[in-house]
Amino acid sequence: MKLAKRHTGWIGIDVGTSTVKLVQLERSRNRIRFAGSAIVPRRNAWPVANLSENQPLSSLDEILTATSLGSGFRGKRAAATLPMTICDVHSLQRPSTQATEQDRAIRQSLELSTQRSAAHLQYDIWDAESDPKSNSPPKSNVLTVARSWTDQLCEDILQSGWWCQTVDGLPLALARAVAMVEQDATTPVAALDWGYGRATLCVVAEGRPVYVRCLKECGLHHLLETLAECLNVTSEESQRLLQEYGVARRDGKESQAVGELIRESIASPLARIEEEIKRTISHLSGLRRTIIPKSLYLFGGGATINGVAEHLTQQTAIHIKTWKFGSDEISNSAQPGLHSCLFGPAIALSALAWERQ
Repeated sequence: MKLAKRHTGWIGIDVGTSTVKLVQLERSRNRIRFAGSAIVPRRNAWPVANLSENQPLSSLDEILTATSLGSGFRGKRAAATLPMTICDVHSLQRPSTQATEQDRAIRQSLELSTQRSAAHLQYDIWDAESDPKSNSPPKSNVLTVARSWTDQLCEDILQSGWWCQTVDGLPLALARAVAMVEQDATTPVAALDWGYGRATLCVVAEGRPVYVRCLKECGLHHLLETLAECLNVTSEESQRLLQEYGVARRDGKESQAVGELIRESIASPLARIEEEIKRTISHLSGLRRTIIPKSLYLFGGGATINGVAEHLTQQTAIHIKTWKFGSDEISNSAQPGLHSCLFGPAIALSALAWERQ
């Protein structure tokens, strides 16, 4: 007897430095909808510059809060990802050894690259772009994180009453999120996760993140802290102002005045991310032309800044748009009107259940 395919996805948990986001998808008649979702701010954001490999922080309180919100989660299986703030990305020569020897070869390459022991690390590895015209050895991308952090996350999920099926790398989750809305897998497309602690840019081609770069000093907290200091408001108030006014032009004398003040206040950190995007595209144009992206999707809290996609398109000369899955908003009784761009990685993590069945 053939068993029916699973209707609900895993519970996708996107662990960030300032929030924890959870989504569970549901399949019905070849359509996918949101069965449950929650976004839980941390009482205190993790200190971005002072996170330690040996002192992992817990997300148990945030996960338990999500379960108590009546968010519609069903089942026990979960998949999660950790913030890029505690991860490192390496480009290494692709191991040519047999699978049984691959782990040792990768760890030796990591130790040679970093001049540190890799015994405490967990890693994800996948192929970089393939260039048949190049004589250089093929490359792989390797994402590393301290084992203490993955152990802590798995324990948090277990204490919440769920079972962690996998801890996935954020670039891989972003690549799947792009594939969920893009029909042409062969055309390179960029994804920028503009998170609180770090902004991570990936180029996705053939369904995988062939290029990954963390943009220097471009985390959303730079904008929030700058605006909070200039206007003497809290970080939460800064975020609301960016979502309401941002960089978009608004009608009305008072709205124009407030908008202009906000644009002036965030001009410097906004210019930094503009420059980093342009620098990345310039690098690809010069050395890796086969993966120059035709467009870029925005994810994360930075994607909710009013008018930011249009503004960055004008400043960087690449077509930038906010990532959307289905309708633009995720609605539930506890937290209505949440933009889907906040949940891209969590959505992709939930969908992993159908890839692994």
